[in-house]
Amino acid sequence: MGYDRIRPSESGHGELTAKNNKKNVVIIPVVALTMIIVSAVCAGVVVVLREGGGAPVGTSIRRKLTQAISRTCGKTRFRKLSSFNRALYTTSFVSVTQMDPRVRSAYDDCLELLEDSVDALSRSLSSVVPSQKGHGKGGSTQDVMTWLSAALTNQDTCTEGFEGLSGAVRDQMTVKLADLLELVSNCLSIFAASGGVPTQNRRLLTSNDVVSAENTDERHFPKWLRREERAMLDTPVTAIWADIIVSKDGNGTVNTITEAIKKAPEHSTRRIIIYVKAGSCNRCCFIARDITFQNWAGPAKHQAVALRIGADHAVVYRCNIIGYQDTLYVHSNRQFYRECDIYGTVDFIFGNAGVVFQNCSIYARKPMPLQKNTITAQNRKDPNQNIGISIHACRILPTPDLAAAKGSFQTYLGRPWKLYSTAVFMLSYISDHIHSRGWLEWNAAFALDTLHYAQSIPDSRARV
Repeated sequence: MGYDRIRPSESGHGELTAKNNKKNVVIIPVVALTMIIVSAVCAGVVVVLREGGGAPVGTSIRRKLTQAISRTCGKTRFRKLSSFNRALYTTSFVSVTQMDPRVRSAYDDCLELLEDSVDALSRSLSSVVPSQKGHGKGGSTQDVMTWLSAALTNQDTCTEGFEGLSGAVRDQMTVKLADLLELVSNCLSIFAASGGVPTQNRRLLTSNDVVSAENTDERHFPKWLRREERAMLDTPVTAIWADIIVSKDGNGTVNTITEAIKKAPEHSTRRIIIYVKAGSCNRCCFIARDITFQNWAGPAKHQAVALRIGADHAVVYRCNIIGYQDTLYVHSNRQFYRECDIYGTVDFIFGNAGVVFQNCSIYARKPMPLQKNTITAQNRKDPNQNIGISIHACRILPTPDLAAAKGSFQTYLGRPWKLYSTAVFMLSYISDHIHSRGWLEWNAAFALDTLHYAQSIPDSRARV
């Protein structure tokens, strides 16, 4: 069981030996070929979903598989799929016909998620495949691990969208997505074995990993947040030049957030600044600053997300995020929250991003009768994903209504949504509304041997 206190991070793996370097030379081309195949399959599925019908996909790719893949598949979690025979789909499994509204919604969500996966896999491939000058381009090892992890999360979310539904579309999509999930997992396994970060062999998100000088600047902002972006976070609104202004009264560039997102260029080399005047909206871009995100559904509506983020290098600064169950969905990629107030009841910070919360106030609210509060529900499903929830220098507090009735309701730091659930609380003040056990099981003994949960105690006031 991975419950423990924070300990200093263990020594690194050291430099690779010449023998290991030779292995990497062999495996890296296999990683590239694997990514090409996964990208082709994923893109093929998107085309199928968009257009329906057609001829088999991947025929030419299938002919190019080599014995190297078979050798490398010893590093994968799903060896039976390493020949890719089951994952090179035909394009006739879905036709665009009438669907139940809920099936249609899940289907449309899958389209968007799969397209995001194609983009993530393409960026990963551009970082792994050498250019004509012999150098990779696009991203670091951590970038590739993050993008592959996000692609895996996208497929998992797509599958979950069909849970509780029935019919031919659901049945066929579930089968195809299962194959794709295993294919992306194998890709991640191969990359980790070739020199990526073998996360199952090191302690995740320890204090040194998150706030070391290697990863953060003097104010503990992540180093991927550029100097001009860090300066922008502290610049008065009146001094910021916005690219797009959203105003419902017609006095801005556009009237809605949706229009602003459509107006913003894709793959821009800089942050596009969207200024939202006072009012309400249902979409946003990130970085987000000085905004309140609130779901008004109330506790009786159960799962009701106030904010969902899947963007890479997302920053949420001085924002309020308010809801009850499932308030904040940190879906995927890398995210950073600073000086935010977050409110909720059940699993109110959940998802599969590599996310850091710093100098935030995290408030548990009074839940419905018979409910138990859980702050986190992290859903890392694959041991090679480089993600988890890290809560650093925050305040874990009850709202006044919960404080008045805390003897009637139990509140925990988190519970494991998926098998490799990972969450740590570091140097944070933890009020006495948190149950003395600290963490809650999801379902009996599920994930207790594979999760990683930990907390550090800064002073005598903090408990757990």
